[in-house]
Amino acid sequence: MLKKRISDLSEVEEQYRGLYEKSGDGYALKIEGDEEDRYRAKHEEAERHRKAAEKKVSDLEASIGELQNSLDDLKNGKHRESGDIEALEKSWQEKYDRLNAEKDGVIEERDNWLKEQMVTSVASGVASEIAVQGSAKALMLNLESRLSMEVRDGKPTTVVLDANGKPSAMTVEELKAEFSNDPAFAPLIVGSKASGGGAAGGGGGGASKKFSEMSEKERVELYRNNPETYRQLRDAG
Repeated sequence: MLKKRISDLSEVEEQYRGLYEKSGDGYALKIEGDEEDRYRAKHEEAERHRKAAEKKVSDLEASIGELQNSLDDLKNGKHRESGDIEALEKSWQEKYDRLNAEKDGVIEERDNWLKEQMVTSVASGVASEIAVQGSAKALMLNLESRLSMEVRDGKPTTVVLDANGKPSAMTVEELKAEFSNDPAFAPLIVGSKASGGGAAGGGGGGASKKFSEMSEKERVELYRNNPETYRQLRDAG
């Protein structure tokens, strides 16, 4: 039986390591939390990060505005009595340029982080769930090409693109199902329905039993092969 929590991946066989995700000082089985809850938590974390970055950008812009006013005053001769005007103006200009560069860096870092969380990390998570051993990286590249990040209603959001690269109404779960049932990706997918191996009950006959009668291994295999059936059986008890 697979443990719900482990301290190191070496504690489980290599074929099951993809079922665990980093959690605190150790690792936890991915089925412990509902998929939608994990995506929601990821989006909430991204929203906190975005707000913190926006606050820093706002503060920098306020400082830049004050510096711009000071530079304008210098150029208009309002502080000629201050002494070496050229040296003072150069000093203010350098500070102005430095703050602008810092602001641009914060924005770039924010955008890169959001893309990592909303696109790359999501694609990697889906690939690790449905790909056969050794194929997650190849599948991830295809998944990543179907994902994008947009700020909607002020919040960073993972957006699923259609086959033409246009934003769609699909969810990540629906994209995962699409890949799982696409014959083109069948060689890369664990128990792919497209190859005839992912029908309900394919994971060791688990779906023919009640959820309470299934072993931990059967539950894990059913979740990976057919998450919808897994949820139905889990809810039914």
